[in-house]
Amino acid sequence: MSKSDDFWNLKYKPPRMNTSPTAGRHSTEPVDIIDDDSDETETEKSLAIPPRAEKNNDFNQSNNTFQLKQNKGLQNTQTPFRKYKVSEENPVLHENDKYSLASSLGMNIKKTGAVNPGQTVHTPLKISEYESGSGLIRKVSVYKWPSKYNFYEQFCRDAAKYFDWHGRECPYEKFFSYIPQYSQLNREQLEYYLWWRENAREGKYLDADFSYILLYIYEIINLPEKVKPEDGIRMMCRIWLAYREKHERLDKYMSEWVCDYGLIYGLEPPLDIIRDIFPKVAQTASLKEYYMRSENDGDDSMFGVIADFASIYSWRSSKFVNKDTLPIYEKHIAGALGYLMRNKKLNEVKSNGGSDATNSINDSFCEIFPKDVLRIVKISRDAFCESLCAYNIKRRVDEEYMLLTRSHEKKKKITDIVKYSEN
Repeated sequence: MSKSDDFWNLKYKPPRMNTSPTAGRHSTEPVDIIDDDSDETETEKSLAIPPRAEKNNDFNQSNNTFQLKQNKGLQNTQTPFRKYKVSEENPVLHENDKYSLASSLGMNIKKTGAVNPGQTVHTPLKISEYESGSGLIRKVSVYKWPSKYNFYEQFCRDAAKYFDWHGRECPYEKFFSYIPQYSQLNREQLEYYLWWRENAREGKYLDADFSYILLYIYEIINLPEKVKPEDGIRMMCRIWLAYREKHERLDKYMSEWVCDYGLIYGLEPPLDIIRDIFPKVAQTASLKEYYMRSENDGDDSMFGVIADFASIYSWRSSKFVNKDTLPIYEKHIAGALGYLMRNKKLNEVKSNGGSDATNSINDSFCEIFPKDVLRIVKISRDAFCESLCAYNIKRRVDEEYMLLTRSHEKKKKITDIVKYSEN
């Protein structure tokens, strides 16, 4: 019977084929699954799986443990893997544990605080140090920036080159840059900048984009040999005051850069220029104590500054304050605060037969605030953050000052004085 004839033979059973079973999507018939190991010999089945090759490391991590191999034997010891976390039981990682673990892992970590014999310790170079005789700033130390960089050397060369160039009248040209530099200006932009800068130096402030203003400020910061610091701080404040309404970002930057500039060169803030924007400076400056100074020796303007910076209540936002009443408010609030803070000192001077009633503003603070509350603090700040600043200008500044604006108790006392004075 041929193969075609078997098709019609109902009793004929075809031989089983060694093929992968397939089941229909809706099939409910049982399917035979055959595991055919005929290709493998009995010898191959009996062979054990070879062990995984171990890497030639000092440590093998397994189940959160480190297995340390001993050099003088085959016995292994297990050291638990420490997860160093700051907690009440283990608040600080011990130095010996930290560096022994790092060295055993092959990591080269330099210890800080431990000096080996013959090791040279590099400390920041102190450039200047001075004590302030007025205001809340007591002592300032200026250090050279420890890490050298050369990002802005070309800018300094260009700034020195174009510093004495004079501009001529030309049409306004837009300019935008996150960190403006001379190399980014085309011919039309450079011509307008020179014309705008010449007018700004004369006190005439033309229309200018924010990038032009930053470029002008970067010149002042990076060219102390061209711009005397005594003139530079006043130029910065005038530009700040002239364009702060159009460019609100200036308040954030200039309140910090003017403070850095003044601390580095030992200059007081020009209160005659920025006196009207003290409420905004009080919101943006991180070191408000730098601006708390007296405009003239012996007057009460110092206490008016304290009322603006340290009071929780802003009396300038009162509905009764206008152009006509503002001088009266300034006079009496500053006078009341000054009288209260200097009254005891004044009596002591008179009893001793002296005539200088304004002997020391710092002493007058101690008359209203106890010494245990009015403490001296020390902070360190990086000068000219978020600005274009060359390495030879970049500084680290340490200040010691009388803590006033960060104490809730002192601010509450000053707020009460201001409110009673207003009433």
